[in-house]
Amino acid sequence: PESIRKAGPFHGAGQTQFDFDFYMISPDDVVVIVADADDNESTLAKEKYTCALYPDQNTTPGGRVTLKTALAVGQKLAICSGVPNTQNLNLTMYGNFNPTSINKEEDRRVIQIQQIAERMRRCLIVPITSAKTPQQVLSEVLEIAATANEYAQQAKEIYESVKDDVAEIKALKNQIDGLVITFK
Repeated sequence: PESIRKAGPFHGAGQTQFDFDFYMISPDDVVVIVADADDNESTLAKEKYTCALYPDQNTTPGGRVTLKTALAVGQKLAICSGVPNTQNLNLTMYGNFNPTSINKEEDRRVIQIQQIAERMRRCLIVPITSAKTPQQVLSEVLEIAATANEYAQQAKEIYESVKDDVAEIKALKNQIDGLVITFK
């Protein structure tokens, strides 16, 4: 089954330990991202946490990240993998074709593909025939949203004005109705 190469986002002021359940070859390839209350993200430096993998990644994949300083109020944390997009296995003609080394390199490939798939799940994708970049489409969407908010505010102001006018008209109608009754 396909592994989701992300754990979190975790919320929890004062929390220091966070578990993840995706297969990893090395704890050095685990990446920790922290976001502040305004969703500004930064990659946590390796010296600010430790990572321990479960002993048998095939049976129980994943591990635990332990922060050296607890997560602050308003912060969020996510754990993902950051296996470099490199090829580490070098097979030579007439050399040793160690199945363990080949399997490890194939595992790295799958992890790299899953990392790309995880990032793609968070991407804005434009139609292949579009001449616009994702950034252009996002800018347009944000501009439309801002305009919609502006129109909604104008509509609210008009509604409040009309609501006040209706109240005045009803009061005048009641006065006129009162006058009509007196003249009968």
